[in-house]
Amino acid sequence: MYLGTRRVRSAGRASGSIEITLPPELAALEGVDCRILLRDGARPEIVLEPDLAPAVAIFTRVWARLRSLVSLAGDIGNFPVQEFEVVVFPTARHNGRPSLAYSQALQVSQRQQGLVSSRSSEALAGVVAPLATVAGVRLGLSGATATAFGAALAWLATSSSSQRTAGTEGLEHSVALRDWRAVCGPGAPPLGVLAPQGDETRAQLALQRIVSQFRRWQERPDQHELARARWSQVAGGWTASMTVSTLEDFIEHAHTGTPIVQHAA
Repeated sequence: MYLGTRRVRSAGRASGSIEITLPPELAALEGVDCRILLRDGARPEIVLEPDLAPAVAIFTRVWARLRSLVSLAGDIGNFPVQEFEVVVFPTARHNGRPSLAYSQALQVSQRQQGLVSSRSSEALAGVVAPLATVAGVRLGLSGATATAFGAALAWLATSSSSQRTAGTEGLEHSVALRDWRAVCGPGAPPLGVLAPQGDETRAQLALQRIVSQFRRWQERPDQHELARARWSQVAGGWTASMTVSTLEDFIEHAHTGTPIVQHAA
């Protein structure tokens, strides 16, 4: 991947120090130790090899947390790195396997050091979604259902309780949030993918319930498609005036097509 051309500059002839401004795509590598290799020859190259151990540690930590959280639904085993395409930067081009980006994991590592930003939250979602997708596959989900499961868990893990509004992210997200709140309480914190929950047992019960819901959707794709169709037609216009209980009624009845009555908030 060609990233551009930069000029090497001197910080002072007497200092012996030189510097180079790297392309912005490499900003996520800030603070990472790099090995410097010289490949000599007719067209010499100076190669930077970043130490990506902190990123790998994030992948394995999140996987271990997911393994604990979904343990009541099944054992997903150890981190299966061979089931992912591991890349330096997020990319839409992949070989069919879920993609893990080192740069996003490094941003999550910085988040762990107290450097929280909207970008670090996006990076965490980018790490959780593919890991949870493969976790879903290990639990019997497949295709679009596994992908939706991964996206729903990433949303639960990165949105604060004040930001998570049922209905704003589609049927799957809202059903996952409904089940999370039903077990863990209305003011429950986000899904703890980097550290244990305050009440780990409730979190595991909530994930068991969420996994069961996605399994039912996979077993009855006709009901899932009906629910999604009704959701897209109706819920988008209702969410601003819906009470939580009315929204939960809608989610329940959307599976069967039973009409419900809207109540203004």
